[in-house]
Amino acid sequence: MLPAGGLNGAIPTNDPFETGFTTGQRNIFRQSFQKRADASVIKALNIKERYNLKFTFDVYNLTNTTSFDVPGNEVSQNQYYNAFPDQSLTPLPTGCSADGSQTNSSFYNCPGGLGIITHTIGSPRQIQMSLRLDF
Repeated sequence: MLPAGGLNGAIPTNDPFETGFTTGQRNIFRQSFQKRADASVIKALNIKERYNLKFTFDVYNLTNTTSFDVPGNEVSQNQYYNAFPDQSLTPLPTGCSADGSQTNSSFYNCPGGLGIITHTIGSPRQIQMSLRLDF
């Protein structure tokens, strides 16, 4: 954590929430690569000269691997904003945890929702069979 008033005065003295998490590069929230394997087995059978029979067995997402969506990049710091300040509330939140909960009641809320994965993308394993008769 960077100290309040640090970096030659670049951090305000009343801001205790600056961290050394990043040096400002872009795209720091990434997900793992999406992996998916599809497979098909086809059997074609000629019956006499006039009839053809074709059986197809398809499996989508063969390994049933889950692919996660990108982490959230929205910060909802003051979602319960009260336009009328209460003198009994402290101005800044303290005791913030990773899920956005806090230990005190303050005028502002702890930021929540940043870097949390809430959705999956793609579908689970699907199996499809087909039989086609040409005449």
